[in-house]
Amino acid sequence: MSADMNNKTTLDKATIMLGTVMMIAWTLMIGVFGFVLLAAGAYGITSHRYTLVTVCAILLFSPLLMTIVWGLFSAIGIVSKQFATDYAMAGPTWWEQRQDHRILYQAYYL
Repeated sequence: MSADMNNKTTLDKATIMLGTVMMIAWTLMIGVFGFVLLAAGAYGITSHRYTLVTVCAILLFSPLLMTIVWGLFSAIGIVSKQFATDYAMAGPTWWEQRQDHRILYQAYYL
């Protein structure tokens, strides 16, 4: 495992997983499964079975919806990282935290 994987936030992991699912969904919807859904939707329209049409429409538009959600997750991740770096509260530095040791160090070597 690389050191980079340990720094991933939950939002980053969700974005990566959603991107993978989105790409698989686009591949399936463009291929044979998409044709089957279009044929089932056409059958549902001609036979007046609107629940079948609704299910087919939702499944056909799911890659587009996942792309939008993935884009929103990515944008939120970028904005949250930018916000964290811009508005981070600066804490005491290592040198300030070890002030007692610093005084002993200076007294010993001066």
